[in-house]
Amino acid sequence: MKQFICTLSILLIIMSCKPVEQGTSQNNNTKRYALGKGGGFTGVYSEFILAEDGKVYKYDFKYD
Repeated sequence: MKQFICTLSILLIIMSCKPVEQGTSQNNNTKRYALGKGGGFTGVYSEFILAEDGKVYKYDFKYD
């Protein structure tokens, strides 16, 4: 019985996951706010872009 509940729980979690949307909107009329930090010894930056429509994007400087 425990194995059945565990398997059912894992299946529900997997099926409820939403795939990540690729790309950003190219609409120039929407405002976007960028938050981030970086630099220092390694030069690594982390930046998150908050769009006016509520979507959040992570900008990857390594792959542009």
